[in-house]
Amino acid sequence: MIVVTGIPASSQKALMEQLFAPGTNMLQVAPVPNQTPPVELPPRSVDMVRRIGPVTTAGAVANTRAEVFGRFLSASTEKFPTAVLGSVAATRMGVARIVPGRPAPQIYVDQRWFTVIGILARTPLSPDIDRSVPVGRDAARTRLGFTGHPTVIDVKAREDGIDAVRNVLAPTVCPELP
Repeated sequence: MIVVTGIPASSQKALMEQLFAPGTNMLQVAPVPNQTPPVELPPRSVDMVRRIGPVTTAGAVANTRAEVFGRFLSASTEKFPTAVLGSVAATRMGVARIVPGRPAPQIYVDQRWFTVIGILARTPLSPDIDRSVPVGRDAARTRLGFTGHPTVIDVKAREDGIDAVRNVLAPTVCPELP
């Protein structure tokens, strides 16, 4: 299917700016879904990616598939692990903003309380981030069963090296299954 859309020149410039705002030097690594047995990215894969010459930044996220519910802090629940809410997650949980000097909201993640310390701005080109509830690595390991295997690795590289990085990314992350 081919879709042809007419966009006025004034809107076209704004659209192009939005599409390329994150840069054209971004790549994402994720295992092929629905494999038997499931393929997991190695825990050290981000470190391996960072060693690729043109790579300037690499970071990972992991999905623990935990259920999340919201609530506000009280005197009996003030010291817990922390979380940041994506913009959509915050809206769905009724957390509009964090107000300095007032009790921070709490959310219930996989039967454990986490204190919300921030809300991410909307990211139009990355809807997964908008729906996410990022927590620290240690909290994810000790409270949510995170095994150390990232779900997705985001990579930023020099624009002149993006093709070279793309060509070696899969064998770098998972040499036994390039």
